[in-house]
Formats: sequence, structure tokens, C-alpha cells
Amino acid sequence: MANEPFTNITIANATYSVTIDVLRDEEIITKKLAKITPPTSTNNYSAGSKDTKMVDLLQIETRISIDGILSTDSTSTSSKKRNDLRKLLKAGGVLAVIYEDEGITANFEKLQIDKIVADGTEPSANEAGYTVKFTLLIGVNF
Repeated sequence: MANEPFTNITIANATYSVTIDVLRDEEIITKKLAKITPPTSTNNYSAGSKDTKMVDLLQIETRISIDGILSTDSTSTSSKKRNDLRKLLKAGGVLAVIYEDEGITANFEKLQIDKIVADGTEPSANEAGYTVKFTLLIGVNF
């Protein structure tokens, strides 16, 4: 999922919506396997180790890891976007995500926000105020 700078991702619930400019993204897909490697008895050391046996449990998890920026634009300041992003994380439940023109449901696993502007002023239009790094687990409500 390598993207050109400033591809957008929008994350929303019924109350808040935040659009983030994506600088880097990564898709992480993991699949659970049940694995058993039979032990080798001391009498059979010369035969070597036995092959690992595995069963595919078909439990697949997909995560999206995003590095992006929160910029002040015509609809919102970077500080408001930061606050709304925090509220989305703390609200719980699945979130509606629009990414690469696809609608998915996901939830935050991790969120990191770093302030860029050190003088305490709000950035001007189209200026970045915060960098963000977060991981979303794609799925549906239980």
C-alpha cells in the first residue's frame, strides 16, 4: 500500500470525523498456525530433528499502520483534529474508515501524537501542526 504523500485517510464515528494526510502506510497481515515439533529422543539424536507439523487455523488479522500529519485547513485546525482523534480512540467501538477509496471498519490499537509547532501558535492554513503514528485493526463489532 505504498502511497504518494498526502493520500488521505478519514476516521469517524457518529460524533467525530478526522482526515489525516498520509505520509507512509503499511499493511500487516498475520495468520495463526497451530505448530507442533515432535521431540527427538536421546536414542534418535543421529536421525536429526523431526519436521514441524502445522495446521492452518484460518484466523487472519489485518492491521494498517499509518504515519501522517494533522494540518490546519479550511474546515478544521490541527489542534481540533488532534483532540477529535483522541476522542475517537477513547470512545471505543468500531470506527468507519475511508482509505484508498474503500470503506472499512476498524479500531485503534495504538496512537502516538507528536507536536511540530513549538511556539504554541496554531499553524496557518495548509501547515502541519502534529505528526501522528497509529495502528488500526480491521474488523467488525462483536
